[in-house]
Amino acid sequence: MGRRVDTMVFFLFSLVAAILVLRGTAMADIVSGSVELVYGTFDAKDTDATGLSTESIGTAYFQRYNLGFSTQLYPQLSLQAGGSFDKSITISEINDVRSRATVINVMPNVSLVFYNPFVSGGVSMSRREERTEAGGGSPQTEFQDSKNAFLLFRPEGLPTLNLQFTRSNRYDKERQTQNTTSDDFSVTSAYEPVKNLSLFYNVTLDKTLNKLSETTTTTEQQSGRASYSNRFFKNKVAFSTDYVRTSTAAELSSGHGALKLPLFPFAGLSTISIFNSAPPPTIVAVVLSPNQPLIDGNLTASTGMNIGQSVSLPPVNDTRFREVGLDFVTATAVNTLDVVVALNQANQDLPAVVANNFTWYIYTSPDNQNWTLYQSGLTAAFDPFSNRFEISFPSVTARFIMAAVQPLSITVVPPPGTDVSNIFITELQAFNTAASTLVGSKSSSTSELYDLNARANLLSSPMLVYNLYYTHRKNDPGSVSFTLGNSLSLSHQLSRVVTGTARVAREDNGGDAPQAATTNYLFNASLMATPLPTLSNTLVISGSRLEASESTTNTSSLFLTNSAQLYRGISVSLSGGESRQSSSLGTDSENSMINAGAGLTPHRNMTISLNYSMTRARSSLEGVEGPVTSGRNATASVAYKPVETLYLVFSISGSSGTNVPRQTSRNYAATWSPLSSGTLQVFLSYAENIQSGAGEGFERAKSAGVAWRVGPRINLSTGYSITKSEAVSQISESKNFNANLTMSF
Repeated sequence: MGRRVDTMVFFLFSLVAAILVLRGTAMADIVSGSVELVYGTFDAKDTDATGLSTESIGTAYFQRYNLGFSTQLYPQLSLQAGGSFDKSITISEINDVRSRATVINVMPNVSLVFYNPFVSGGVSMSRREERTEAGGGSPQTEFQDSKNAFLLFRPEGLPTLNLQFTRSNRYDKERQTQNTTSDDFSVTSAYEPVKNLSLFYNVTLDKTLNKLSETTTTTEQQSGRASYSNRFFKNKVAFSTDYVRTSTAAELSSGHGALKLPLFPFAGLSTISIFNSAPPPTIVAVVLSPNQPLIDGNLTASTGMNIGQSVSLPPVNDTRFREVGLDFVTATAVNTLDVVVALNQANQDLPAVVANNFTWYIYTSPDNQNWTLYQSGLTAAFDPFSNRFEISFPSVTARFIMAAVQPLSITVVPPPGTDVSNIFITELQAFNTAASTLVGSKSSSTSELYDLNARANLLSSPMLVYNLYYTHRKNDPGSVSFTLGNSLSLSHQLSRVVTGTARVAREDNGGDAPQAATTNYLFNASLMATPLPTLSNTLVISGSRLEASESTTNTSSLFLTNSAQLYRGISVSLSGGESRQSSSLGTDSENSMINAGAGLTPHRNMTISLNYSMTRARSSLEGVEGPVTSGRNATASVAYKPVETLYLVFSISGSSGTNVPRQTSRNYAATWSPLSSGTLQVFLSYAENIQSGAGEGFERAKSAGVAWRVGPRINLSTGYSITKSEAVSQISESKNFNANLTMSF
């Protein structure tokens, strides 16, 4: 098999070389490539609570070669070909038992594309072959072959038409553990028949044949959208409306298996939590912000959520939970979440040994404010071919669902040649998977969403704006619901330094479910004062009254924010607030928080940052006081550049709270460039995280490295790290060395 792999690589490189020789190398031809060689050693020891130790030592070799060729065959016809080959060898010894593991990846590809302003099209083929041999066992080889074709019409003034077809075959060499074929065909059209009116339609047909279980699953998805927006009366009145209809049908036409029915959320959501230790609380009060790239279908573009190791390493040392969620508008049954990720290096996969270090937590919420932990400490199944985590859990019905995960720990050492400093979440997909043993089993769903938004400027000074919005939702199977809202907004410059705003609104919700009928009255007002260019103050007051069929809930909050630049290089901020919620059912809660910060620049080469935050929460039920919970966090950091070639960073932080282990973190980092050209850099860092109380333990990491830019396209780097972690149940120590040489052309 190894000879076959090497032959394929040689054939691919020879093919590109032959094209260059036969055609000659024109100015439009582009040939690029790179070579990466890595050598590493590791020494790790794990000791459990009984004193039993496991020690592993080893050496790792890694090589990666990339070659690409692009040429313009004709003015509107281009050819691209290339591929990559990587091979890693790990020789390890665990408790005096020696083993050897080899992983080889071969990924050739070729594409031919025709384009002009009216029509474009193309075909492409790619293969990924992964061969794994470990422990003296039989080699395991997996393949994924893909063939793609697309045709795009863009006629002026007429509907666009985009046709795409993909056939994907995934199988192992013996076709005994995996053998599936998937055909995906999609048609997309967009049209603007008149000004301000846009129409969109998409249909996707997916047919998957599992040849091992003789199961054929067919899924059809259709989605249409009509949007209209306009302005009237010299832009004083604005109007917009949308109608979206989505339908999905899945059928198990033969054999037996599971129907993985995709769900279509209305919005993607995300935030970075204030919690930085596991497990997170069972109840979380947080509002996730809109993040539509989470559901836009682009599996390679970052959504801004990074769970890589760079954020947990010094000087950042950010171990707070990353939270991504979905809004289904109405309560929807879901039991599977797929989280797609991408590494910061193109065409690189996340190794399964790294993916298994992530622990996931699933939360649900009725309002995107109060989240309840549903499933804790899940290890997701990971597919390295698609860089996709599949999180499965018992089915739950909720409007909002969220997955929370911490960034990769500093104690995780990736395999050679793998950069896990940045792991970006690119997509969050939801499914309702149901097992089926009946031939001809079918499942279908339809959702409709209509919304209308009208805005009118009633006065100019003070500015008074009326807003009307209406949303109608229908899910089949499911329910029908609607929201009707009316609001008045006022804004006025009260004086030279004071500006005031206010808003009152009423929202009426209803539907075919009795509990859907609610009326919500909302109010908020703010005063913003800027008496000096260096001083600003903002006071925000808000409240709401939610009337439901069986209860009434009142909420109120007050928040004050102050910031000032006292002197040049000295700025301070102080903010705080309190929120209360009470219900006719006898529940009462109160939350308060204070944030203080200061930024100092005593010298142009030194910056100092100080931050402190405190939270407090109290709840009661039918007059019986519940426990009071609180939390505190303090951080101080100093960055100093004594000379142009030396950069020093130090930070210390501490956190504590009710039922939360106390943590103290310290980080030291230094970067030195001994050469004025900056081509040679030396790195030193030390980080520790000490946890006391429940779950007492610590993590420490020391590292040193050198990076040398030998030439414009040649880079050499070396690094050595020592990590140690200690918990109640286990002590782990590791020492790692690596050297990396990269050349490109």
